[in-house]
Amino acid sequence: MQTWTWKFGLLFLILVTMSGKKCCVPNCDKSRADDVILHVFPNPDKDFNRFNTWTNAIGGHVSSLDPHTVFDCRRVCHLHFEPRYHTRSKRLSPNAVPTLHLSGFSIERRPLRDITVQESNDNDNMRRHQQDSILMTKFKKWLLTIIRKDVK
Repeated sequence: MQTWTWKFGLLFLILVTMSGKKCCVPNCDKSRADDVILHVFPNPDKDFNRFNTWTNAIGGHVSSLDPHTVFDCRRVCHLHFEPRYHTRSKRLSPNAVPTLHLSGFSIERRPLRDITVQESNDNDNMRRHQQDSILMTKFKKWLLTIIRKDVK
């Protein structure tokens, strides 16, 4: 029993230390061996909101782990940060958030909507509203005539 516990402890230690040597973003296989900078998560004790922003952006198993385990053992490679967050010393600016190459995270870029089309839609909606109010007025008059007939 002691041998199994010792082997399990060793395996756990290897897994924990190995996870700090590669990027924890799902489907990213970059590691220190690839000569990529790996960044530490924000400290959850000092800046919990920023830490949550990172874990929510990355998703995957990271969001289900204990915050201190993530801070101590997980890393995010430099490739997941926009160039505007990089400093000259290859560090990250204090407001950096991972936004690039995240699985399940994409912003659909669509061309701007033509507002002249919207104006014509607004005119159509206004006409429909006027027609509805005319119908409602006619319905009210009809209903009142029926009610008056029933009262007499």
